[in-house]
Amino acid sequence: MPFVGYVEDGRFLFHRAIRGSRGFKLIVAGRIVNGSGGAELHMVLRLGLAIAIFQFAALSALIGTVTIGGMNAIVSAVLAVAVLGLTVGFFVHERRRTLEVLEESFPGAILCKDSGR
Repeated sequence: MPFVGYVEDGRFLFHRAIRGSRGFKLIVAGRIVNGSGGAELHMVLRLGLAIAIFQFAALSALIGTVTIGGMNAIVSAVLAVAVLGLTVGFFVHERRRTLEVLEESFPGAILCKDSGR
């Protein structure tokens, strides 16, 4: 089973089933609506709660350290960019992999990858 989650009242929430202890999982949330060609899935990919909490805590700690004068502002800025960069990098990788698995799970389906839709 490639995904774990639920579908209830036309809404769904799931993530990829990844073996091992990887904490970085994207949450796929959305709803099922009637479309011109049948059912359409409107979905959004977002960070899991654990990653969002980690990112908030790490950035808060860096800001707090700079505020009380415990760390050079430049070093803190470099660390903050590193935390954000790693998060974005993991997000892009997981997004690509999640979309690949979705396409494999629904052969013949067309996934709109345009974030403006």
